Amino acid sequence: MKFFFILFIVLSFNSFAGKTYTYNLTIRSLFEHATLQGIQVNIKEKEGSTYHFITNKEGKITAKLQKKEFSIEITDSTGNHRSYLTDNSFYKTTVLTEEIDLRLNEELERQLIESKMAPEGTELILDDLKIDCLENAQVANYIGGIQEMFKFIAKNIEFPQACIDHEIQGNVKLIFKISDTGEISDITIYHGLSPEADAEAIRIVSYMPNFQPAHCQGDAISSYYQLPIRFKLD
Repeated sequence: MKFFFILFIVLSFNSFAGKTYTYNLTIRSLFEHATLQGIQVNIKEKEGSTYHFITNKEGKITAKLQKKEFSIEITDSTGNHRSYLTDNSFYKTTVLTEEIDLRLNEELERQLIESKMAPEGTELILDDLKIDCLENAQVANYIGGIQEMFKFIAKNIEFPQACIDHEIQGNVKLIFKISDTGEISDITIYHGLSPEADAEAIRIVSYMPNFQPAHCQGDAISSYYQLPIRFKLD
């Protein structure tokens, strides 16, 4: 009996001492909607070791960690994307898999947004923006469906600090053009919430992938799309 008790203690200790955590990470470009190779990933365990990785051609790294709490720092050596820093931890599992989208750097993001916005002074009359198609009309759609679009928004939206500080919440309503090839342009706010919330809504739409364009009698056509983006305080 004593032998089995000692053996149980030894096995339990070895199991505890040898416990590892697996962290699977994929890095993508929010602008290109594709994985990024050659991105530097530094992982620092809380009160533990620091590990250095470079994403492979699939934008992935896999880390075997000894601690369940860690921080990660992500850097694009080309400078095209912003650095990313966050704390992370394993909860009820020893395997954590996630995907992180990197924003463009400030200058490239500014250029992207400017290229997607409607010219200053543009006035919209909603009734004039309807599809002029008598039959077999098909509206433009986010590829994957509306639920995928809202997932994209929820994952990438950043609640403006000014809205948090002043308890501002509600909808920003946008309208934008979708070309016959699905490209987004002429983004316009037709019901704003605050300057900060409006700017964030425009940023999110600017990063969206191409849509499936509208069709009229089987032919792809340009059209306009209305979208509310909700800012809600928890």
